[in-house]
Amino acid sequence: MQCYEDAKLMKLFPEIVRSLYDQDVLAEDTILHWFRKGTNPKGRYAF
Repeated sequence: MQCYEDAKLMKLFPEIVRSLYDQDVLAEDTILHWFRKGTNPKGRYAF
């Protein structure tokens, strides 16, 4: 899934992250790390 290139998916990205967080798939620390440091460029090509 390439959220950063598709405007429709970009709008849904916060909801996707929230859902994954609510289901204990993503940790709060991980989300905060993405927010503060960004992502690895290799990971930007696929989610």
